[in-house]
Amino acid sequence: MSSAVPQRGDQSQTAAAIDAWVDSHRDELLRVMGDLIQIPTENRPPVGEELEGQLYFKKLLEQHGAETDLFYLHDVEGLEEHPVYWPGREYANRPNVVGRFPGSGGGRSLGFSSHMDTAARDPLPWEESEPFSGEVKGERLYGRGSYDMKAAMVSSLFAVRAVRDLGLPQRGDVIVESVVDEEWGGSNGTLAARLRGYNADAFVIPEPSHMVICPAHLGVRLFRITVRGQDGMRFGGEGLANPVLAISRVIRAFEEFAATRQSAPLPPIYAGGNPAPIDIQGVHAEGYGVPRECTLDFNVHCMLGETEESLNRSVQQFVESVKSHPDLQGVEIKLEPTSRFIEPTSIGADHPIVACASDAMSEVPGREVVVRGAPFACDGFVFNRHSPSPALILGPGGARAHAADEFALVEDLVDLGRVYARMITSWCG
Repeated sequence: MSSAVPQRGDQSQTAAAIDAWVDSHRDELLRVMGDLIQIPTENRPPVGEELEGQLYFKKLLEQHGAETDLFYLHDVEGLEEHPVYWPGREYANRPNVVGRFPGSGGGRSLGFSSHMDTAARDPLPWEESEPFSGEVKGERLYGRGSYDMKAAMVSSLFAVRAVRDLGLPQRGDVIVESVVDEEWGGSNGTLAARLRGYNADAFVIPEPSHMVICPAHLGVRLFRITVRGQDGMRFGGEGLANPVLAISRVIRAFEEFAATRQSAPLPPIYAGGNPAPIDIQGVHAEGYGVPRECTLDFNVHCMLGETEESLNRSVQQFVESVKSHPDLQGVEIKLEPTSRFIEPTSIGADHPIVACASDAMSEVPGREVVVRGAPFACDGFVFNRHSPSPALILGPGGARAHAADEFALVEDLVDLGRVYARMITSWCG
C-alpha cells in the first residue's frame, strides 16, 4: 500500500500517482508480457493449446490478489444449446480463466476480456524475431500474441494492481478474464464465461485498436468457392475444363464485387475510417496435369446493419453472376460458408463507458481521444447481443497480426495501463 494515498476528489493527484506507479513497474510489465508470449498458445481449429498459458495467467491473477475460477467449456450449462454456439471445436485441456477483484461495495463493475489463443506461428520463417521470443527491440514487443492480444491482457491486470497498490477507491468489482478459442470465428470461450455468470456493468476488450476507443465492431463471415473441373493429362488433346483457369476468372470478378461493396457510405461511427475489408485468403489446387478441383477462400466483412441473411445473399448473387461467363463453362461451382457469422454490433458512442474511456485517454500526456468503430470483427457481439454486459474495444497499436514478425508498440502497452487504471477508478470508484 502506498504511503501517499490520493484523496478521492483529487483527480490530478490520482492521475499522477497512477503514472508514477506505471513508470516504476514498466520493466516488470514488459517482462511478464514477454514471459506470456514465450508460452505457445496456438489455435489450430478444431484444437488449441491454451492450457499452459492459462495456468500461467491464473497464477498471475492469484499473485495480484484475484479470486480465480478455471473452468472447462463443457462444464458450462446451456453452452452447446445456445443459438450462437459454434459446433465442431474440441475443448479438452482448453479452460477459461477468470479473476475477480472484489470491490468495497456499491459501485459499478468493470470487466476486461482477452483471449489467450493466438493464430499459429505460420508462416515461417520470421525474419525480425522468433515466433515466441517476447523480446523488446526498440519500440516494439515481438512475438505471436504481442499484438493480438496477450500483451494487452497483462496491461489490464497491471492496471488493477496499480489501483489496489495505491489504495484508490474501488467500490465495484473488477473482472479480468482470459478466454480460449476466439480466433477463426470461435467465440465459444467468450460465450461460456457469460453463461457462467461473469458479467459486469461494462467490459473492455483489449483487441488491437491502435488506441482508438471503439464502441462498434465489424461483422464477418468466411466463405469457400470450390470449382470442380476435369482432371487429367492432355495426351490425346482432350478438352479438359481447368478449374484453376475458372478460379482466375472468379478472382477478377471478385475485385469488382469487393469494390462495389466498399463504395457504400460508411455509418457515422466509422466516419474518417476505412471501408470494411474483403480479402482473398487462399487459393489451392494440385494435380499432375489439370487438377480436379480448385478452391478459393475469402472473407467478407460487413458494417453495422447488415444481417447474416443479407451478407449470404450478397455473396450468393456474386457467385451466380460469374457462373455464366464463358471461362466457367464445363465446371461446377459450389459456395459454402466456412465460419460462423459474426454480427456487427455497437453500444453507441454516447454510452457512459465510452465517456469514461475518453476522459481517461485525455488525461494521458501525448494521447489523442479518437472514437470510431473498430475496423475488424471480434467477440464483442457475444457481449452486446447475448449478455447484459456492453463492451467497447480499446487496445494497442502494432502490426502483422496473424503474420510473421507480429509486434505491438511498447508505449501503447504501457499507456494502456495508465488508461485502464484511470477507467477503473472512475467507473468503479
